[in-house]
Amino acid sequence: MKKGKKAMASRFTKRKMSMEEQAEREVFLARQKFLAEMEKRRQACAVIMQRRIRGYLARKHRERLEWEREAAALRIQTQWRRHVAWKEAQKRRRDRNEAIAAAAREAERRRHLVTCATDISRVYRGYVIRQKIKADGLAATKIQRCVRRWQGRKLRKIMKNIRAERRKQEEIAAIKRSLRRSATSKNPEMPLVAYNDYIEDEQGAKSPRFALQYVSVEFQTFENEMCVMQEKKARDQLKYESARQIQRIVRGCRGRRRVVRIKGDLAKEALREVYRRERIALEDKKKWAEQLDMEQFKADTVTRKE
Repeated sequence: MKKGKKAMASRFTKRKMSMEEQAEREVFLARQKFLAEMEKRRQACAVIMQRRIRGYLARKHRERLEWEREAAALRIQTQWRRHVAWKEAQKRRRDRNEAIAAAAREAERRRHLVTCATDISRVYRGYVIRQKIKADGLAATKIQRCVRRWQGRKLRKIMKNIRAERRKQEEIAAIKRSLRRSATSKNPEMPLVAYNDYIEDEQGAKSPRFALQYVSVEFQTFENEMCVMQEKKARDQLKYESARQIQRIVRGCRGRRRVVRIKGDLAKEALREVYRRERIALEDKKKWAEQLDMEQFKADTVTRKE
């Protein structure tokens, strides 16, 4: 631009110009200077605008880079936290399953022990009861044998006494018949006298022989009555002891059945408690799994939104 002005000035200086031409020249030079100044100012404004726009764009680019960096860090943190949560959930689920399996194994072991103990107790009680019944049967048989032996001896003794008494009665009857025959052959009124004498002899008033026979008969009768009473008493005592043994055995059997029933009820109650706890544990596990799935779904939703 300056080179053109110098060339123009040199041309104008070489030739003579008029005043109007000089004025026009000054106007043209002023205009060119003004245009150059305006161009310079326009260039300066353009540079300022470019600088500001570039600064604005650089700041926006930096902000966008920072936002993208933060978003990437957030995504990385989200993925890492989800991975850690998934690992923790897997560990908790594995621990919960192991705890449930251990509880089930422990319950099964206890149930098996209770069943074994019940079987052993049942077999042992049956053995003890059979031995006791056998011993009671042997004792009852021995008692019955002794009682029957004693009853047989008493019966033989009683029959012996009865036979002896019968022989005595037959001897007395034979003596009476002989006395009556002898009295009838000698005196017709002798039978009545002999009968009265026999009555008096039985009362122990005249004949010592008949008095002794009467006393022996009375003593034998009393002894027979005492034997019968003792036999009845022994029989009643045996019945009482047998009834008491039977009652004791029956009550023991009922008591053992009641104990077995109570133990069975307790075992059933324990099993119901174990089943209830397992059901609660399964429900808690299900709720926990649902909650974990919901948290994972939320994390996936946030990731998709980002």
